[in-house]
Amino acid sequence: MTYDGKDLYVVLFGGFNGSAYLSDTWEFSHGMWVQLSPVQSPSARANATMAYDPVDKYMVLFGGYDGTHTLGDTWKFVGGAWTQLSPATSPSARMDSTMSDDAADEYLVLFGGSSESGPLGDTRTFDSETMGSWRGLLNSALSPLGAIRL
Repeated sequence: MTYDGKDLYVVLFGGFNGSAYLSDTWEFSHGMWVQLSPVQSPSARANATMAYDPVDKYMVLFGGYDGTHTLGDTWKFVGGAWTQLSPATSPSARMDSTMSDDAADEYLVLFGGSSESGPLGDTRTFDSETMGSWRGLLNSALSPLGAIRL
């Protein structure tokens, strides 16, 4: 879930209701939830990460868990529509990572999470100026490994 600074509402995608993984998209605005019906959307999942990119004015969703596997796909959400991106490079599949915008450097930052083989401590950046590519940071060996949620 994240705030859409362009359309001025909170967007929630997917989750787990105790028996099934969900692929629904919700808008929260003026104290009310409204379910959206985009033509295309990411597959059902929980534990994905999502952040708003204030420079490019859209939200980016990455990864998650579908009940069987961790996922490594990248989606953007703008104007009520999901579009799957196909970056030239991408982080490994993961769930429980965290992502936020870095306004000073004008990109999104993704950190850590868990893969099917264990915890991750890498740091990646994403921006549309690099054709929507994910990049690793050179100093990611000095990452805050203690912040990984297991």
